[in-house]
Amino acid sequence: MLNRKILVPVLGSALMLSLLPSAPALADESVKVSQPASTSDTGAWATVTVPVAQGLKPASIKGRVSTTATDGQLQLRVGKDIIKTLPVAQSGAFDLPLNAKHMAENGTLDVAVRWLPESREGRCLSVEPQQVELSQVQLQAAGEAKAPESVAQFFASSPGSVSIQGEGEASQAALSAVPALAAAFPSADIAWNAADADYTVAFELAEQGMKLALDHAGTTLRISGTAEQLAELDTVIRSRALTLAVGRHVDAEAVPVQGERWTPAEVVSFADLGATAPKLEGYGQSSLYIGVDEAQLGSSLDGAQVHLSGTHSAIPENTEAALNVYWNDQLVDSFVLDQSTALNADIQIPQSLVTSRNGLRLQLDAAAQGANCAIAGTLPVQVHLDGSASTVTPQYGAGRAVGFEMLPQQTAGEVGLALGAGTSAETANALATSLLASLQQASAVPLHVQNLAIEDVAGSPLSTVVVGGDAQLADALGAPLRLERFRTIESSVLSAGVGTEEPYAVLQAFEDSGRAVLLAGGWSPDGAATDALYHDLADRVAPAAGGWSSLSRNLLVAQEGAAPVLVESNALIPQDSLTDDYRPYAWWAAGGVAALVLAGLSGAFALRRSNRRAKAQAAAEAAAGGPQSVPSSNER
Repeated sequence: MLNRKILVPVLGSALMLSLLPSAPALADESVKVSQPASTSDTGAWATVTVPVAQGLKPASIKGRVSTTATDGQLQLRVGKDIIKTLPVAQSGAFDLPLNAKHMAENGTLDVAVRWLPESREGRCLSVEPQQVELSQVQLQAAGEAKAPESVAQFFASSPGSVSIQGEGEASQAALSAVPALAAAFPSADIAWNAADADYTVAFELAEQGMKLALDHAGTTLRISGTAEQLAELDTVIRSRALTLAVGRHVDAEAVPVQGERWTPAEVVSFADLGATAPKLEGYGQSSLYIGVDEAQLGSSLDGAQVHLSGTHSAIPENTEAALNVYWNDQLVDSFVLDQSTALNADIQIPQSLVTSRNGLRLQLDAAAQGANCAIAGTLPVQVHLDGSASTVTPQYGAGRAVGFEMLPQQTAGEVGLALGAGTSAETANALATSLLASLQQASAVPLHVQNLAIEDVAGSPLSTVVVGGDAQLADALGAPLRLERFRTIESSVLSAGVGTEEPYAVLQAFEDSGRAVLLAGGWSPDGAATDALYHDLADRVAPAAGGWSSLSRNLLVAQEGAAPVLVESNALIPQDSLTDDYRPYAWWAAGGVAALVLAGLSGAFALRRSNRRAKAQAAAEAAAGGPQSVPSSNER
């Protein structure tokens, strides 16, 4: 993928004002967050971020806290304030009053929960980590949401849903811009032509140059330009120059610049991974978790090296302390803490421990004879790491991920998009929008879309999203599920008749010639359209349903009258077309076996003839009174 730069977004018509009032929101609004948050690190916070529109004032927050712990305390925090501490026995639903001071400057509200083990007297015992989860978070807010009054405010806000619209050639430009819009609104559901969305972004073809225009209500942004200009729109949307677009109308220009292909970072600090000032403290067990996902790095891993740099407190004589390092719950190194307070270590992570979603866990185990054990954060044993100097050095390669877990990291920042004739254009746009938005929201790397003709998919080196593929394409790409009848070993996974007598639509992830392919297609016994099932797939991969991180295995099958299910292709009974692919190899194998058998029989017959000659010669010699010697040359 070629790097691109904004030439200059030219702000125009900034003085153009609308005298029409903005559309007011309801006097009391409810903002729901569908994604839960959880952690199993002792003393760590599980945090949910709630977007709050400008003009709204938080009134109360409700949700549910659950934990695997049986004792200890739970603390609820909103913003920087701990607003509730309760025993584990009282976990469950909560509803707490709020005020405006809890909001962050960027218009969001952070709600968090953590578990703290109970105090123990005498020798400090180890505390097993327990999971705590925050879910069903819902904010009640008072006031009227203030609609954006400029293009800059439009992109600075936090809507819960965004609708994408475009017709004809403009729809291709709209799909190309989906990843940029998903990055601009990371917590929003991005959907094609969605009803009742908070915001709408509409694309139109025009000849007068690229323009961005915000409507009088402040909820619809119209983007117009030529097909070539709209193809470069993602560079405009990602530009920081949009923060200067103080008017409702903006003229913009983007020029692609030749440059080197995007490359992943050679070294990533803990701060880059979200741990700015990691620390562990207290007696018993205290741990912290740092995610090292391939999607954050933008490439697959064959290994990694972890460098720890920091300081720990001097350990008293009556105290024992150790720092244990885990990678994906496997112990990879351990250090006994003593009077030398410097901490400097390198740890090699082998390929066998690497997955697509990796977790680095640091655990402090400390015990003191006769000390009073209290909750995490109050006792003297401490380990402080330098978030900038502590690093992970990725060792990039092919990786070990398969199925949906190959993506988005295998895109390397650029993804192909092809729409086939297997479904209607509107349906294909809907599923493509959900897939591209989910991939971008799961990736820390900007994804750029390159539109492909369906006939060019097989020969493209790009990791590609195909929507509306047919049986011929599935066969050509070697898809694990060919778009025809199929049966599964686990009959309870799907509704009765699905794949044999009932239609299905499927999203499958597989590797083809070293690149990842997402292929969406459908089948029905009478050849009828399966558009409704495509929409079920689109809903399933949307952020509200869990987003890309909720997908596993390599098949997502949509069926009539039931929710889509994740299936492993190994659970399918081989289809006829799949076995046909291996039939030539079977004939070669059979021919080879036959040749070996013939060679064996020929050798056996030759051995039998040789044995018969030997027996005949022995009998003749016995009859003549002994073996006949061959006369020498002197006797002749």
